[in-house]
Amino acid sequence: AVYRLLATLQTVRSDYEGAINAALSGLALVDVHLERHPSPARMREAYESVMALLGERSIDSLGELPVTADARMHTVMGLLSTLISSQFVRDGISFLHVATMVELSLAHGATPETPYGLSWFGVFIASLYDAYEDGLAFGLAAMALVERHGFQAEQIATLVAVDQVSVWSRPLAFALGLAQEAVALGRESGDIGMACYACNHIVSDLLAMGEPLALVDEEVERGVGLTRLVRYADIERILAAQRLFLRGLRFGGDGPASTVAQRADDATSFSTRFWVWLHDGMAWAYRGQWARALGSLRQAEA
Repeated sequence: AVYRLLATLQTVRSDYEGAINAALSGLALVDVHLERHPSPARMREAYESVMALLGERSIDSLGELPVTADARMHTVMGLLSTLISSQFVRDGISFLHVATMVELSLAHGATPETPYGLSWFGVFIASLYDAYEDGLAFGLAAMALVERHGFQAEQIATLVAVDQVSVWSRPLAFALGLAQEAVALGRESGDIGMACYACNHIVSDLLAMGEPLALVDEEVERGVGLTRLVRYADIERILAAQRLFLRGLRFGGDGPASTVAQRADDATSFSTRFWVWLHDGMAWAYRGQWARALGSLRQAEA
């Protein structure tokens, strides 16, 4: 419990390496070991191992998994779920930990963290292996499992994951509704950290849907307010980049290049730096400043 709490607190403080190390230290105490920086072949092996273990069962049937009574599995799954922090670093452990969670759930039964594992496994296989329909199916099975067993603890993380994976095969309005539900539940339950993830998803969905920019601007401000409650600096930086982009669309003018560079340099995670430079590149592209756009997009790609 101590390692799980420590990992969670360090994630919200944007100390992702510290969070990963805390989780791995806790897992080592229960004899579970995950490798850092696995090769693409090792990651593919983990994917194929899950699908082989699934066998003839449909992905949908995972929404009916029974709850395990194994206390050790509950401890292991709780620690594994804190490795959501690994999504903010360049490390394939971000995929390995959710693949491990799915394997354990298939072998031993579900815990309250299983929906997180299923849904984020779905996100990764869509991104890594173009398994878009299967990815969404894992996410929907996770949502069904939350409903079946009342697994509220990971409901917000599950909603954020399904929001992310559903855009490949469902209308954006479906994804938007899930992200909005995640934020609402976060406010109600006090799980502000995970709800912060959903805030920039909402803004991205609204921008992609072509909603009025004034409405999107209001959503950014709500998101910034939420992230400041828990001092989630990296998510706030992403929202600030989105705000600079959309206000450039609304009012014109150029944001100071030094501000963008400083925000990117201050970011703890590579994904935050990507989003900061991506939005800056898009902003320059909309203004026809192609050289500056290319420079920012190359920074995003780095």
